[in-house]
Amino acid sequence: MNISKNKNTETVKIFFNLNLIALSFFFLFCSPCQAQALSPLSRATISAFGRQETFLKRTLKELKTLDEKLKTALKEKDKKKISDIVSKVEQKIQLANSRYSNLEALYTSSAEADPIHQAEIFTAFSTAKSAYVELQNFYYHEIKGKAEEEKIQKASKKSLANNRKEKEASSEKHETTPDKSEGDKQSETDSYFAELGTQIDRLLEKLEQEKTSLPAPNEKLTNLEKLRVTGDFSLLLAKNDETENIQGLIPPFKSEKTLKKNEFGKLKLSLEWDLNPETILIFKEDFQAREKYEKTLEHFTTLALQKKVGNNSYFVLSDDFQRTDYPSRSYKNFKNNLVKATYIKESSESTYSASAGIANRRYDRTSITDFDQLIFKATKNTFKENSSSHIEYSGDITSYKNLKNLDHSQHNLYLENTRTFAGNQAVLDISNYATAFISDNPEPALYRDSYFNNSFQLAYSLPITEMFYCTFEGDSENRRYKNDNIQGYHIWSLFGEVVYRPSAKHSFTVSSLYICDEENFEKLSHDKYEYSGIYEARLSDKLYFTFENIFRKRIGNMSLTGMVMDFGEDEYGAKFSYNILESLNISLEDRFLCREYTFLWYPDYKHNSLRIIADYSPAPTIAVFLSAGVRDFSFKNYDNQPTPWAKKKQPIMECTFNKRFSDDVSINAHYSYEKTWKKNYDFITKELTWDFRSPVTNQDFLISLDVNF
Repeated sequence: MNISKNKNTETVKIFFNLNLIALSFFFLFCSPCQAQALSPLSRATISAFGRQETFLKRTLKELKTLDEKLKTALKEKDKKKISDIVSKVEQKIQLANSRYSNLEALYTSSAEADPIHQAEIFTAFSTAKSAYVELQNFYYHEIKGKAEEEKIQKASKKSLANNRKEKEASSEKHETTPDKSEGDKQSETDSYFAELGTQIDRLLEKLEQEKTSLPAPNEKLTNLEKLRVTGDFSLLLAKNDETENIQGLIPPFKSEKTLKKNEFGKLKLSLEWDLNPETILIFKEDFQAREKYEKTLEHFTTLALQKKVGNNSYFVLSDDFQRTDYPSRSYKNFKNNLVKATYIKESSESTYSASAGIANRRYDRTSITDFDQLIFKATKNTFKENSSSHIEYSGDITSYKNLKNLDHSQHNLYLENTRTFAGNQAVLDISNYATAFISDNPEPALYRDSYFNNSFQLAYSLPITEMFYCTFEGDSENRRYKNDNIQGYHIWSLFGEVVYRPSAKHSFTVSSLYICDEENFEKLSHDKYEYSGIYEARLSDKLYFTFENIFRKRIGNMSLTGMVMDFGEDEYGAKFSYNILESLNISLEDRFLCREYTFLWYPDYKHNSLRIIADYSPAPTIAVFLSAGVRDFSFKNYDNQPTPWAKKKQPIMECTFNKRFSDDVSINAHYSYEKTWKKNYDFITKELTWDFRSPVTNQDFLISLDVNF
């Protein structure tokens, strides 16, 4: 079945009106209890929160696994592993931030539109937000420092590479290693390892200093020496102004709405006091002040007592307290408290930990969503010469003080095994994350039901030769509800990539991605295809060229709803980079994207952005980044009407300055300006889509003084 865009407008309107009727019929009549049913917007919103919660929790598990691998790589001083892991962490955090960015606005609009069911909407949003906060806290507290080291090193790569060359030149002259060719030297300078080399060396030196700074077993410490104080302090001013132009139906027809997001400061403090050789008292405080939609003040405080109870085994009693204040809406103020006991045992080949605790949440002025939790967790990591495994079980039993129909329990099991094959140096990584959510009072009409969610991932990397290697990844996520079966889904994907480097001057990368989204509500099922190719060339000692082409296609099923999702998309990118000086790199980048839908339900659009980029690093401690350009944005067929292309030019600008005075003190400044369009969450495609009725101007400004001690 195929309907052309060239058919008359009236036929197309009838087609999509039928589509709207079909969707409305589903949302209004598929629930077993219509009288108490959520509104279509609220039901779809809670569904979006649930999917994002699953994604955020899985990302947290992956970050914890990467953190363990990073600790091992630091001990082994494996620079290749360190650089790869830090890069993967940054990619996962960026993806998590983009997924979460629209949930707050979605919650606000849904709660205002459906005040009767605010409790259900708030509970779903709070669960997703808690997963995001836990992920962010782990990232900032555990591995952000390493990621920041990688960022600064990448920004000043040329100066750092030159520094490294000078150090190598001044090393012992009696070494008789053969001279490298000019091509090999350039390849080493521009490799990812050379970019990260200096900062990774610094991390390894710090690790060695920590080891050597420990006192001898019989050495007596003074009271002052028993106290260790560390922390991070950021004094910053961050402003984000998002101005939306709103088109009205009555005079003055146009108005502006400005959303401001400000951050004022961050403070992280850690104190450790050695009460005796086997007992340590730990205090941690993390304070954050920010504003998005409204001003928010947050405190995260930890008090813990750690005691050595055996050979390489410890017992920890801790109290984690969180206080969140909203000065303009004090009725939203709340506090969380978790008292937990943990047992840890470590050996050269494994680590084991088990914990249990009691948690609660209390609101200052309203107790409708106050709850108590019983939390338990057990983890075991095993390390061998060519493999490692991770097993983790966690669960909670939650009881609400006033809304007993929200009581539930949740059980999670995470398994991961990584193996490196000595013969061909291939790496196999397999993981599975299973969640069982059990509702004490299921009510499908209010989107409360027990479910089972299972996520499986497999990754295999094979270096066939020094010039040729390939990667294969598979992913499957399956969710099944006990009563509300129509909300279940199964999403699985296959990814393959081949990299070929015939010489130090040329590199070819080809990849393919297939995603199959099988929804129990079959009208929303669809397939996605993505094919990409990248060519990188070093045209001379100073000139580099990159070309990229990506083709994407989405195909829905043969229902009315499924076919409106069909689209084809082409994206092209070309970039020239020229090293004018050793410390100055100039780049010219052009990217073009065009998406056209099969039908008129979603507007077609295309945009071409041209940017000039400058990287300047006069010294290893200074990094300057400048980017300016313009984006030609065009769209057509808006509001289900066959309209011609409407064009608009949108300026883009970004500036960044980083100055490191020492290993512990730095100043950072950032400014960006962009004209774009507002994006809204679309419940059919489950992605952010452009709203061409709402042009938006974004301005970001940040200046911060960061001190580590």
